Amino acid sequence: MSVRYLNRGAKRGGVESFLTPSFSKRFYGKELGFGYQDNLGQRFKEDLTKWSLPVLLRYEDKNSGSFGLETRLPFLDYRLVEEVARMPLSQKMRNGWTKFILRQAMNGILSNKIRLRKSKLGFVTPEEIWYKNRLGEDINSVLKDAKFINNYVDTRGAVTFFQKHKASPNLLINNNVFFRMYILELWGRKFMLEDQGAL
Repeated sequence: MSVRYLNRGAKRGGVESFLTPSFSKRFYGKELGFGYQDNLGQRFKEDLTKWSLPVLLRYEDKNSGSFGLETRLPFLDYRLVEEVARMPLSQKMRNGWTKFILRQAMNGILSNKIRLRKSKLGFVTPEEIWYKNRLGEDINSVLKDAKFINNYVDTRGAVTFFQKHKASPNLLINNNVFFRMYILELWGRKFMLEDQGAL
């Protein structure tokens, strides 16, 4: 699934400079597509049934379960989902506004500061602070001794860039790129190399 984003997001995220040439040429320039082409309705369906929602629900389930919590997702009540799915696209997006009908329904209930907000806010983690402490040391050590991702990533270049990034965060690269390399390497060792007896 993640391969879909290589052509579109690698340069913006700073990933491209770390990919090995042999790995990059397998995907760059190929039309892998998102399965919807120019059909927005089809894209909504794909996100609901195949891409975004199933992935987010898996995260939600694991995160809540690890703390012994049972969460509720009222916007995913099947009756609401089916009703919204039947609505024309003009009720979902209009004149640059996403969630159009929801924004209209919340008029007088939510403050306009929230109801008309276009920015999307996530749950940001303080990677820059973590990198300067123990996590930074761990990432550096793991990448230097990479046994799995070195087939896909120029780990020497990644380590050099990581050291520079810790000293002076580079706005051209996403903070979580280094953390993802670190996690992928640990995952690869555990579930690929160790299981195959390569470690």
